[in-house]
Amino acid sequence: LHRIMSSGYVMENYEKMDFVYKFPVVKGKQAKKEYYIAMVPLKMLSRLFPSDDEYVLFPFYKDGKPLDILSPKWGMTLKKAGSMRFRWNEKNPIRKNMFSSILSDYSLQSEFVPVELIHSKIVYDVSSVEDTKNKQGDGIITCNKNLIPVVTVADCVPIYFYDCKSQVFGVVHSGWKGTGIIEEALKIAV
Repeated sequence: LHRIMSSGYVMENYEKMDFVYKFPVVKGKQAKKEYYIAMVPLKMLSRLFPSDDEYVLFPFYKDGKPLDILSPKWGMTLKKAGSMRFRWNEKNPIRKNMFSSILSDYSLQSEFVPVELIHSKIVYDVSSVEDTKNKQGDGIITCNKNLIPVVTVADCVPIYFYDCKSQVFGVVHSGWKGTGIIEEALKIAV
């Protein structure tokens, strides 16, 4: 992982960083597709991200190198950002303002696509923001680069993925009840 400072830091400059943290990676196979998962100790997050950051964005990697600037990115809000809780029947102004800030900071003309999480293996293949409206599940995939799939996690794990050939990307919310959700996402993506 390269350390990226989000406050005024432009994504194409990530290769100019003067240091790199290395973490163990697990290689696996689900639905006949290889995947890699980096294991980052939770206590390392404060070292990776300055305390004044509220979110970070990263490129996807292939063969150990970051993909080009036009490829989809993955990211996460940090604790300082506040609660990102999402329910269709609730309003969360902190979350709404954070998403607006991310779009503004990076001059994105994209839309965030949420789903209300229920600790399941339900994954939605979406082409518009309306495809998950009022739906519950735990994963979103798309090939529409104007969409930003979003899941909220606390003690579960977000798994981000991108396939260069099909241009499919997404995120799933994996917890003890939803173990195996990445297999469901890959089945839909293929």
